[in-house]
Amino acid sequence: NCWWSFGYRESAKEAQFFHRDLDDFKFLKIFFYLTDVTNDSGPHIYVKGSHKINKLLELRRFKDEEVQNTFNPENILTLTSPKGSAFIEDTYGIHKGQLPLNGNRLLLQIQYSYLPLHVEKYMPVKSSIIKDKGYDEYINRLLFVN
Repeated sequence: NCWWSFGYRESAKEAQFFHRDLDDFKFLKIFFYLTDVTNDSGPHIYVKGSHKINKLLELRRFKDEEVQNTFNPENILTLTSPKGSAFIEDTYGIHKGQLPLNGNRLLLQIQYSYLPLHVEKYMPVKSSIIKDKGYDEYINRLLFVN
């Protein structure tokens, strides 16, 4: 999936608030910054070690103050990097994409998990693009559409 975060908004929404992902029993995500990411352009923020700590376990969005009051501020990491940079993360740990103050951020997310995700279609894609290129119809089902 690719995610845009647009600047010049008045308030954060959805994944721009701290949260935990509960996609599967075990999973991890690889993120690639497709735009330069500074402190002002919506960096990803992660609470180091929170994937192993039994605090703030509710399935909801958390206010910045809740996270700052619960975890050591030294463990709240802001990930800024130039476009093309990547990082791997267990997103069961508390994290968010910061609301950009200015500019826009584009992020590519690749996820590995044990079980299928409820947001994706897991049927083979019948497409001449796949067959002509020699791609497997099941493995590449999320990359190509009819």
